[in-house]
Amino acid sequence: MTLDIEYEIFEDDIPGFLLGAAIYSADRKSYVFGPNTHLEKVSVPSKKGRHHVRYSLPKLPLIKGIFTIDVGIFNNDGIVNLDYKSDIAAFSVSNKYFSEGLVYLEHKWDVIS
Repeated sequence: MTLDIEYEIFEDDIPGFLLGAAIYSADRKSYVFGPNTHLEKVSVPSKKGRHHVRYSLPKLPLIKGIFTIDVGIFNNDGIVNLDYKSDIAAFSVSNKYFSEGLVYLEHKWDVIS
């Protein structure tokens, strides 16, 4: 899954600027995953101008369901919220595998006796 985030900064520079993306279940009862560029030590443009950042998830091991995405812009290590958009996109996961929970974790069964 790929999410393109475009933003514009009107100030000369915003110290401590960071981007975050969050995945929620459609009913918003489950917070699936929510990294940000500060936690991942990724530097993103923080100076005046238009910018484009691509956030990619090469694997999405979710169990069947509908999910939504939020995107936030913060500074001061995520303390100050500059802009936050909820439910900017929704996506559906379908597969033949049926189980309970949110994610499919690699696993195996060994019969010992």
